[in-house]
Amino acid sequence: MLKNETLIHLLEKLTMLHDLADKKAYMALSMVGAVSLVSPQYIKEVIENSNSFHNFWQFAIFIAIAAFLIVALSGAYFAIRTLLPRTNSSGPSIVFWGNAANKKVTDLQDEWSKQTDDELIKGLVIEYHSNAQIASQKFKHAKSALYFASAAIALFFIIAMSSLNFKQKDNNHHSIEITTVVKEKSNDNLKHP
Repeated sequence: MLKNETLIHLLEKLTMLHDLADKKAYMALSMVGAVSLVSPQYIKEVIENSNSFHNFWQFAIFIAIAAFLIVALSGAYFAIRTLLPRTNSSGPSIVFWGNAANKKVTDLQDEWSKQTDDELIKGLVIEYHSNAQIASQKFKHAKSALYFASAAIALFFIIAMSSLNFKQKDNNHHSIEITTVVKEKSNDNLKHP
């Protein structure tokens, strides 16, 4: 009986780990989604402002934007892979939910009553192995999703800051021209009363 309780406890722990990996994937998907929704306006401004730049800087901006898009898509891909893992069993097992879903209730009850304790423990071990493999895949993909989401945020801030810097340069340039024109007109008014 202790073996059964231990296996059931381990299966419950794996279920908690599955939920944790899913939460990490949702967090990564939210991060990628947020920057993907906001980024088009900044990307548009950076592209418009870069038309007057040297070819090297235009190419650098193109690389940054391409890297952002690739990283954001990769983050979304791995987040979705976390949320849609492999769901088949490592082997035939009466305790696997897919087995139960494919049978009528009466057939499942008959099959369950014919199982010995050793066969049930063997089924629980197969289920534990299946869930451990799924948890391993989920965490591997969730980790990648978080890395790519973090990189997407970093690239987004580079693009956003570049966009803001370009705006400030344009505004300062116009204010210098306006100040110069105002000074010249005021000097003309002083000379010609």
